[in-house]
Amino acid sequence: MKRMSKKAVVMLFIVFSAIFHPLTLRAGASSSDFQVVQTFWGSISNPLEAGPGDRAVPFNVIIRNIGKQAYSGLNALLYLQAPFSTVMGENVAQGYYAGSIPVGQTATLQFQLNIDASASIGSYSMIMSLRYGAEFAFGETLTVPILLLGRAELKVSVNPPSLLPGSVNRLMINVSNEGTGYASKVSVTLNFPSGLSIIGGGDNQWYLQSIAPNETKTIIV
Repeated sequence: MKRMSKKAVVMLFIVFSAIFHPLTLRAGASSSDFQVVQTFWGSISNPLEAGPGDRAVPFNVIIRNIGKQAYSGLNALLYLQAPFSTVMGENVAQGYYAGSIPVGQTATLQFQLNIDASASIGSYSMIMSLRYGAEFAFGETLTVPILLLGRAELKVSVNPPSLLPGSVNRLMINVSNEGTGYASKVSVTLNFPSGLSIIGGGDNQWYLQSIAPNETKTIIV
């Protein structure tokens, strides 16, 4: 038997690929039907700031139909790299959307992800493949940003911890961020028990624009 040429082998591979994977790929930006418009952790009603060591955290990808017709039956594969994995420790997460997506409208794909405890805070980029349309006849690849901001953990301490009856004291309220993420727009409210009051009847609420990880800010009353 004659040896098959490399060209013939390549042609056969293409034929078999077409038979077993009847998929029309949209590779160029000009022919794309979808674009990623937003990503976030948690849910719309309960957004989260995911941090290192978190497990089974919902991760949402919102995509918009920028094509010329409505599509339905979205099937997405999100290809993960460290520090992310699925709840089973795998590197490919799968998401679905069964509804129709008219032109200009959005759909949300949700994935459940684990985050390594050694993960660094920052921005990551992953690849997501989409198949959609009747019998998933169309497909394209999108880049998905994943922002890992960490989680703020606030601790409050007061100095001095005790006051003497009839005394006037300068009270220092220390607000510390012991988490891995920034805390922004922090509101601190003091509710005084009977017998304690601020000199001059001052306000009992303060606002802090931000507190960085491992940072302490002090309010003097």
